[in-house]
Amino acid sequence: MYFRFARTFALLAALALFAAAASAQEHVMTHKEGGVQFSLPAGWQSEAEGDRLLVHSADKSVAIVFFVATEDNFEAAINAMTEEVDKIIDNVKITNKGQEGEHNGMPIYSVSGTGTMDDKPIAWDVTMLAAKRPVIVMGFAEPASWKKNEAAYNKLVESIHKLE
Repeated sequence: MYFRFARTFALLAALALFAAAASAQEHVMTHKEGGVQFSLPAGWQSEAEGDRLLVHSADKSVAIVFFVATEDNFEAAINAMTEEVDKIIDNVKITNKGQEGEHNGMPIYSVSGTGTMDDKPIAWDVTMLAAKRPVIVMGFAEPASWKKNEAAYNKLVESIHKLE
C-alpha cells in the first residue's frame, strides 16, 4: 500500500513539475492581419485590440505594439512609420539610423532611439516587416527597463516569421 501511494505521489509531483515548466515556456502568437507569428517570452502577456496586438514584459515595464500599416507599399509604409513615431514620442533622437535588410525571408526596416513620453525618458525601437501586409513592431520603455528586458525583446523580434 505504501509503495503504491509513494509511486502515485511521485507521479503527481512529476506531472505538477511538468505543468509548471510548460506554463513557463514561450507561447507562439499570431498576428493574422499582418501575416506574422512570433514567440512570446515566458511570463510576457499580450492583448488584442482590433488589428493591434499589445505585448508587455512580465513586469509591464516594456510595451510592444504590433499593427498593420495602412499603406500597402513598403516604402510608403516606412514614411508613415516615421510620422507615427513623431506622433507618439516627443523629443525624438535617433541613435540607430534606419537600416534596411532582411529578416527570416522578409524585407525589414529598423530604427531606434530615445525620446520622452509623458515627460519621462524612454528608449524605443521600431521595426517594419514586409509580411502579408507591412507590419510595424514598435517597442518602448524607460531606459533602465529597456536594458533589463533587451535580451527578451531581441529574442521576440528574432522569432518573428511570416505565416505560411
